[in-house]
Amino acid sequence: MVLVQTDDLDEARARIERTGTRLVYTAQGAAICGLHVHPRDIGGAIVSIDQAEPAEDWEWAGPSWRDHVRTDTVTTMAAVEIQADDPAAMAARWADVIGGTVDGSGTCLRFERGEVRFVPVAGGRGEGVSGVDVVAADPARRGESVEVCGTRFRFV
Repeated sequence: MVLVQTDDLDEARARIERTGTRLVYTAQGAAICGLHVHPRDIGGAIVSIDQAEPAEDWEWAGPSWRDHVRTDTVTTMAAVEIQADDPAAMAARWADVIGGTVDGSGTCLRFERGEVRFVPVAGGRGEGVSGVDVVAADPARRGESVEVCGTRFRFV
């Protein structure tokens, strides 16, 4: 699942409707709302476009999530990698549905803080999330990676 945070959920909903993308679920919390789009309408992953008030809060994580944040190994997420039969077409579709800017390669969707890269299907897995880039707290760890349940986590 890929969650994308927005500061304008009304615009996100309008974009979803404009593109003919089906909403399969609206998750509503006290101070957060998430719009889950149909995976067949966007490809590659279950996608939720969420807006939290305030933006730095994340109700889905529970009332005391900040008490459990550790940044000694990873400081933040930088990117998600999605395998696709046609990476450029999927990047364009995601841009239409959720926004962002497709870069010059046509296969990377950039946001204010992070990106989604679309790569060719490999390893017999089919379409889906295949990697996550996390920012290493220790610069010496940059370049390391580990695979967990078929998904490669890279320290950048």
